[in-house]
Amino acid sequence: MINPRSFIERKDQYRKTLIRKGASIGANATIVCGVEIGKFALIGAGSVIRENVEDYACMSGNPAKKIGYVGQYGHRLIFNEEGIAVEKESNFKYRLTNKGVIHIE
Repeated sequence: MINPRSFIERKDQYRKTLIRKGASIGANATIVCGVEIGKFALIGAGSVIRENVEDYACMSGNPAKKIGYVGQYGHRLIFNEEGIAVEKESNFKYRLTNKGVIHIE
């Protein structure tokens, strides 16, 4: 539902909000209905999410903006010239593509 009103019953119009595996949402963040939060995304406290969030994206602000990417352990990903990042602690590898970040073996 895009325009909820407490005195009008529109439960059949609710929009599905999807939080993917491993996503973390900080305290007092607001997620607008109908949005999808990608896997292992990190939403900063107090952020307002109005649009879909990519996998591994780190979002902050009002309205929220992507400020970088984080790995599965929550560490910021720093990509080299080839678009590869290795997360400290886990040693997981990630590739930056034109569609976002993917975990690679």
